[in-house]
Amino acid sequence: MMPSAYRLANDAYVCLAEDLLVFSDIRHDRYSCLNRSNTQAALRVFPYFPKQGNTRLSEPPAADHEQTRLVLRALAHKGLLADGEKDGKPFAPVRIPVPTRSLPVDKPSSVPRSHPGHWASYLKASLKASAKLRLQSLGRTVRGVEHRRLRRTNSSSQDHDTLCELAAIFHHLRPYYVRDYLCRFDSLALIEFLAGYCQFPDWIFGVRSQPFGAHCWVQENDWVLNDSVEYVSQFTPIMIF
Repeated sequence: MMPSAYRLANDAYVCLAEDLLVFSDIRHDRYSCLNRSNTQAALRVFPYFPKQGNTRLSEPPAADHEQTRLVLRALAHKGLLADGEKDGKPFAPVRIPVPTRSLPVDKPSSVPRSHPGHWASYLKASLKASAKLRLQSLGRTVRGVEHRRLRRTNSSSQDHDTLCELAAIFHHLRPYYVRDYLCRFDSLALIEFLAGYCQFPDWIFGVRSQPFGAHCWVQENDWVLNDSVEYVSQFTPIMIF
């Protein structure tokens, strides 16, 4: 029998995307995707790993114990598995509300009037996001976002209508900051902008495996704030901060 007490390292995340296990390592800012055979081998040790969305695990011949051992050794060597039973965290995917709506930022009538304070907040948020992505590791950046969101009190002024209005203002001002679109920058800049008004949505990272791709976006409950539902639905969530 193979041991069953394997756990994820604290800086590692996992999901099952198009039948393949994909890992994220925020410490080294990299992804790892197992092939179909090695996915089957790893799932021998994690038989209760929940399937996500419409993902259906295919049924090739079961991997033998030696292949499973080699796959686990490789995952441990990459720092994706915890050292002991009490270390790390459960080997499980993140759970987020299924996105069903997106902000209609492309409609001029939906853009509220901005004032000088919004411009100042937008510039500050964009500069802060640019500096963080240039000078900090991904791990430090996302942990900072996560800790700030978790520290907000129950008296926070979190409000859906306010959040959507501010996000629309952000997108209206975005063309004035001369920088090509990059999902990581645009998501972080939006998060920093909203945090200035005590609004703390989720920063979600997703992956697809065939072909491999990674993307991130900002979401509040089932509302996507900086992308379309159609596009983000192509990705399986792997991290949320």
